[in-house]
Amino acid sequence: KLLPGVAAMPSPRARPAAGRSLLGRGCPVMILFCLLPGLLPPAAATAAEFTALGHWMFGLNAGNVYGQKRADVRDHFQAVQRLRTQFGFVTSPSLDGQIQLEMGKTNWGQASSGGALGADAALTKLRHAWLDWRVPGSGTSVRMGLQPVNMPSFVNGSPLFSEDAAAIVVSQELHKRLDVTAFWVRASASNEDPGREGLPGFNEMDFFGLSLPARGDAFRVTPYAMFAEAGVNSFGSRARSGSGWSLAPYKSSLRTVAANLTPVGGTRLLADPRASRQLAPWGTAWWGGIGGDANPVARWRLAGEVAFGSADFGSLTTRGRSFAMRRAGWYGAFLAEYRQDRMTPGLLGWYSSGDDGDPRNGSERMPVGKSANRDWKVLNLAYDGAPFCPDGGAQIISPNGTMIGTWGLVGFLKDITFPEDLRHTVRVGYVRGSNDPAMVTADPFFTDASPGGYLTRKDEALEVDLETRLQLYENLTLILDADWLRVNWDSDVWKRFGDRLVQDFYRVGLTAYYHF
Repeated sequence: KLLPGVAAMPSPRARPAAGRSLLGRGCPVMILFCLLPGLLPPAAATAAEFTALGHWMFGLNAGNVYGQKRADVRDHFQAVQRLRTQFGFVTSPSLDGQIQLEMGKTNWGQASSGGALGADAALTKLRHAWLDWRVPGSGTSVRMGLQPVNMPSFVNGSPLFSEDAAAIVVSQELHKRLDVTAFWVRASASNEDPGREGLPGFNEMDFFGLSLPARGDAFRVTPYAMFAEAGVNSFGSRARSGSGWSLAPYKSSLRTVAANLTPVGGTRLLADPRASRQLAPWGTAWWGGIGGDANPVARWRLAGEVAFGSADFGSLTTRGRSFAMRRAGWYGAFLAEYRQDRMTPGLLGWYSSGDDGDPRNGSERMPVGKSANRDWKVLNLAYDGAPFCPDGGAQIISPNGTMIGTWGLVGFLKDITFPEDLRHTVRVGYVRGSNDPAMVTADPFFTDASPGGYLTRKDEALEVDLETRLQLYENLTLILDADWLRVNWDSDVWKRFGDRLVQDFYRVGLTAYYHF
């Protein structure tokens, strides 16, 4: 068995006869029971070895990476910090616990984040807390608690699922070259907020994943699968928005997941009581994929992956016509690197299917189970590759946390050692949408307030990143980066914004990274 069985509950004892006190004939037994803990030696306990890890970051940033619209203006200069410290309590190689606390992000001078004069905001929070243990007499490892959970990826980071979540992850070595890993993530439960309209049940959301990592002398390959079940009320409650409805999420990340599992306009239909009551009470989603990398010859690394996913919440009738609350699509990515003595050149590319021009037949984009794009770090501004983003982040063309519905190429030179104590990285990337423009211009359900998360085939972006790292001490790295992003929003597609869309984005940052 992967997990030990649960012991059966003992049968309850019969109640004492009416009028009989437990301190009657059973009094000696009760006295012995109370004294027993003092008569027996205490249970043996192993002292825990204490460990500490830290990722402390302090950044100075100048730029305009706060949003796509000119009205989204914030300070062009920010000083921010974030401290993540992880404490480990190890009692044996088979048992330990980990806790990670986070302080920040603290924007210097900002009262709400504790950066104003006095610096006394309570921003310390629990990020991770898990227990690692091995099933006795087996090679099965179990991790349970709040932890990072990631689907396999070999190119850059998984676009399917990479989240901090309450989960159980079980892994087992089947052979010296083959493992199996399974997980269960409880993404939403016990969050119901009836409000004025009232909510029925169907408020849980769960993800289940399975992967089979295999390895050879010069390659690795991992097939994987994931399944999700989400109740129609697992994302949030309903709130009136003018004459319509909007989704009031239990947490902002759940709103993003709702948008990433449904077609364009899906969150609005989930919020509308008349629409959501026509849907299936439980939506289901599944994914299957395979990825791997290889070193066929010295200095070369080749990697690739491909996956397909589908999500289905049923169908409904709105505005007198049927609407399919379904989403299905695929993505593929590749990476090629050639390591040289003083640099490593490489090329990374991806393609993800996009929507056709019919909003009522469902979406042709792959559904995504994640709420952020933290692991797709191919570019600093377009996505989330910056060493340390300012308050508000970057992700200019992925505010919904996904690269689905786009294709792109990124050429890079990394680990340039000149002079010896400096390391430089240069990246040039091109991104274009794969969605039909009609989904924006003619779709009555398109309600995105900003265009960045939905690029059409007429929208394109070009980015150039420069980065230099200085290892000042063994545990302290200084990082200087300069980034520029040009986004060509198609004027016909986004004409309702007129000239209010920013096209040129820039950032210059200096980050002090203390790691121990």
